[in-house]
Amino acid sequence: MDPALSVLEESLGQPRPDPEVVARAMSAIAAGVDDLPALSDSLDSLADRMAGLLEGRPVTGSALAAVLYRADGLRGDRRGYESVDNNRLDAVIERGLGIPLTLGMVGVLVGRRLGCEFELVGLPGHVLVREVGTDLLNDAFDGGAVATAGEVRDRFVLRHGVDGWRPSHLDALGPRALTGRWARNLRAAAAAAADRLLVERALGAELVAEPSGAVLAALVASLRARGAVLDAAGLLEEHAELASDPAAARLRALRMRAGLN
Repeated sequence: MDPALSVLEESLGQPRPDPEVVARAMSAIAAGVDDLPALSDSLDSLADRMAGLLEGRPVTGSALAAVLYRADGLRGDRRGYESVDNNRLDAVIERGLGIPLTLGMVGVLVGRRLGCEFELVGLPGHVLVREVGTDLLNDAFDGGAVATAGEVRDRFVLRHGVDGWRPSHLDALGPRALTGRWARNLRAAAAAAADRLLVERALGAELVAEPSGAVLAALVASLRARGAVLDAAGLLEEHAELASDPAAARLRALRMRAGLN
């Protein structure tokens, strides 16, 4: 298995996955490398800069968001939303641009360095940042704009209708749900860039985070299409229980291997 995927799988298997380990693994997967050890140093430097901008004021979620997501800090990439770089925290910090999820993850990791605990809230089609224990949510993609939970609900209902609203939309994203969402964002960006290998890495991350027959089928199909038949067969055998008919999936894997003889 890809080293970054192995780290991701091991981390998500822990009772309380370390968000920085997950973020570093996902960023490495997006970058096409085994690891990004410099990411932690970049987060340290950014946290130091934010502490300086706060000038001794208490580190609350709203105060931190106001300096972290302002115009000369991190901001939403409205022109190149589907850029692969928007899925790498190292590139997000370097460029100052990102998508809601990765901008929010930077906030989570900078916040914990400064004693402020953030969590990500996954609305359909959007991610917001919330200081744990409060009712205030920040939109990292929109300059850190602040809204109460009630205001978020009202805006959603106005745009999508009351029937689409669920109170669970304001639940914090768990590690697997967050990683699965990140992997799907990366897959879309990789597809837009016509990068088949990166699409496969993203599918691998999604399979680790939120295993499903559909993701397995997509990854197996991609591997077969580029001639990696043994890899496809091995993956199908390993995850046959995800298929609607596990026995048929194992038989298919055997036939793939037989076809090479």
